[in-house]
Amino acid sequence: LSVEVKSPDTLSERIEVIKRRTQFDNKDQEFLEFWNKQDLKIRRKILRARKKLDEINSSEQILEKCAALCMALGADGLRGELTLLRAAKAQAALENKNSIETEQLRKVATICMGHRLRKDPLDEVGSTVRVEKKVEETLSK
Repeated sequence: LSVEVKSPDTLSERIEVIKRRTQFDNKDQEFLEFWNKQDLKIRRKILRARKKLDEINSSEQILEKCAALCMALGADGLRGELTLLRAAKAQAALENKNSIETEQLRKVATICMGHRLRKDPLDEVGSTVRVEKKVEETLSK
């Protein structure tokens, strides 16, 4: 999996990041307690999802969508499909679903496939945009 890290592009987001970082650096107790509680919530959710992971099913239709998306993106081999399916399964477990749905494929596609694309030196849009475009074309059918 791969993520694209970008700087905030609005003034308010940038200011919020600066404020939070300053509170962290100053070891602001209220700030640390708030985020510790948030971390605990996420940790519990992940632990629940881990237990549910083996129960998640994937239909033939989902397998077809994985393969169709990877083919549309020109991904070599089958690692793209396998990664996409595993990540969608984890996303479904995190959402407390019983099976993978198209929505989970949509949510994980860019982190699974963005770095698997062949580089086109003439293409001005990033891989994330290319994947998002193919996701819309392929998974909307």
